[in-house]
Amino acid sequence: MANQNIIRFSEEFQEPTDKYIGRMIDFVKKNVKPDDKILIALSGGVDSSTVTTLAHRAVPNKIHPLFIDTGYMRIIGGKKEAEIIAETFKDMPNLEILDKSDYFYERTFGIKDANEKRLAFRKAYDEVLNTEAVKLGCNVHMDGTIKPDIIETVKKVKPQSNVDNVFLFEKKIEPLASLYKFQVRKCAEVLKIPDPYRQPFPGPGLSVRVVGEINPEKLEAERTANAIVEEGVEDLFEKHYGKPFLYDEVLGERIPFQYFAATFDYKRDHNLHDKEREIKKYTESLIGKRVDVDILESKATGVIYEGEESRRVYSPVVALETDEPVDTPLLEHLGNAIPERFGVSRVLHQIKPGFGKYAMSIRNVKSTDAVTAKPLINFPLYLSIASEIQNECHGVGPVFQDITSKPPATIEYE
Repeated sequence: MANQNIIRFSEEFQEPTDKYIGRMIDFVKKNVKPDDKILIALSGGVDSSTVTTLAHRAVPNKIHPLFIDTGYMRIIGGKKEAEIIAETFKDMPNLEILDKSDYFYERTFGIKDANEKRLAFRKAYDEVLNTEAVKLGCNVHMDGTIKPDIIETVKKVKPQSNVDNVFLFEKKIEPLASLYKFQVRKCAEVLKIPDPYRQPFPGPGLSVRVVGEINPEKLEAERTANAIVEEGVEDLFEKHYGKPFLYDEVLGERIPFQYFAATFDYKRDHNLHDKEREIKKYTESLIGKRVDVDILESKATGVIYEGEESRRVYSPVVALETDEPVDTPLLEHLGNAIPERFGVSRVLHQIKPGFGKYAMSIRNVKSTDAVTAKPLINFPLYLSIASEIQNECHGVGPVFQDITSKPPATIEYE
């Protein structure tokens, strides 16, 4: 019974939001039978929190929200995400918080290839969810799949963990399938969900931000650095605007859209020395300054659009080091031109040198719907963040800023 019957709410979003929510609640009621028991994958993000709240309003006695701690969750404001979930949804009936960290570590540590690692994570997730469904006697699965998830999976930009999966349920209900992120946020605000404008977080969590092979030390460095980046960016906005981020109600855009750290093994790919020289020559001809170029052994994902078609690529990462600052427009140009010319996935620009086996990248982007994104480049801010990362994260050497748009890069690294 692998998702034999996927039921998606197809009505396009319309104002007023409260009436649209009413129609979503009616949709859930219509598609839940008297004997159904519903398992809801609650991650704590805006999408899954909205679905859980909708289901609670529609069929409160039939839901079983499940938060699976994969071991790849964040630290937010000094708290683990599992603790935040427990506090936020303490009044939700049948809520279960399941710590499966070791289970996921055993199945994902040591894998170098990004796609293999993502598939291993998804297989582990499927196994855990199916086991719990059988244990609880749930025959229906409901989750927070939204329109961009479906679009990116169909176009093969990246396989979303909540789309095209193998769960043992009679049916899967997707109340948010016709909505973009900004529309989900509007619904979440009306439903009075805490922090409806929080930034997105990927289903596989920090596993896709630890680029390449994962080990305990590298994962802990990533978890610490990720918290430092989130707090650093929000502190800057708090200082200048009196709030940790801005929100454009007209465009439905959170500014910044997403900001986080990624962790690499800092090793050059010596087989690509000729390509390094070509990139160096091209870059120096543009900026008129000396540039050091390293192509790393670590690879990351990108996306290439060819007309209406797109394909996902998995290719090297280029790291640039300049002695002098480079203007933001020129960095943005290099972040797009180098992947297009030289077949790499993305470009990093060094903020702070250092010696260590790991390199960190700060990714901060502007986007409306996650289908496309532009990098937010801020050398002075990132310099202070980089210093804190090097002080707090064991084994970290140089710290970079990611200067690549989507496309040609994806927002996440794997």
